[in-house]
Amino acid sequence: MVEVTNMNQDHAVLLAWTDIPEEEEEAFNEWYNREHVRDRVLAVPGFINGRRFVAVKGAPKYLAFYETENNAVLRSDAYVSLIANPDERSRHFIMRFRNPIRTLARLTASLGEGEGGMLGVLALAPVEGDPSRLRRALINEIMPALLRFRGGIAVRLLESIPSQEAVSTARHVRKGDRSLNWALLIEADRERTLEEAAAFLNADTLRNIGARIEMEMATFRMAYRVSR
Repeated sequence: MVEVTNMNQDHAVLLAWTDIPEEEEEAFNEWYNREHVRDRVLAVPGFINGRRFVAVKGAPKYLAFYETENNAVLRSDAYVSLIANPDERSRHFIMRFRNPIRTLARLTASLGEGEGGMLGVLALAPVEGDPSRLRRALINEIMPALLRFRGGIAVRLLESIPSQEAVSTARHVRKGDRSLNWALLIEADRERTLEEAAAFLNADTLRNIGARIEMEMATFRMAYRVSR
């Protein structure tokens, strides 16, 4: 059963997607796992969990995905203080992000209860007109079809919150990040499932339901997870 969240009081998510210079990678990953994710999930009220992924196919290479209790968490004093005034070590890495994509979004719909070791991320956007047509088609047709793929575990629909991003970006120490519009997150237990999902979610299929692809699907394996 697809559970559609309340559009005003739903869980929110933060996606942070980046490359990092090769000579920084080892130290960057240690910092991200031992400090950066933990500082958010374990110290900021309202964060539920944080997961990190490494790209198997697609770019940028590193993706972090955080879930929060509601949209207000991502503009709270505790969170804004972290992004506006990072400590010296954090500032070192944050300012070395390359090709960064940072998106604050609502979790519009979720199908499936589990988490997969593999994740596919497809960035898309509604074509001009009423986005409700696309939303209905994704929730009622596309997401259930994806979950039926062998190895499928969960499918989530994210929609960016531009007003939230504006508040957050204005205080963030790093400027100029790109943002996604909508995204489908497909969790699976094997890479083959995501390859089949990518073939299913082709440009023609999405065009027929009122969407355009903004980035080809990237495939990741999970590297780290922390929760309260």
